[in-house]
Amino acid sequence: MCSSSPVSPPGPPSTDADPTMEHKDAYLSDGGSYCPFCKDHDIVGSSIDIMSGSAFQHVHCSNCGAIWCDTYKLVDVNTVHPPKPENER
Repeated sequence: MCSSSPVSPPGPPSTDADPTMEHKDAYLSDGGSYCPFCKDHDIVGSSIDIMSGSAFQHVHCSNCGAIWCDTYKLVDVNTVHPPKPENER
């Protein structure tokens, strides 16, 4: 679960508003390509934890040291390879 502690395992983030994240709206609309605190592009994401149609990832800014949790939602599914016919299973 995502939390304020960077050592916590990924998961749903807190629903509390963070007044220090002044660039949050721009970060979301721009696709999360920079730090929502200092707007630097030197960010690194950890592994992604997937749970029930959502995914969570801790991200670290190498410039200002901030750590936050990105939240992803399942929005579509596409066939990569169709299933075998039932008589071939």
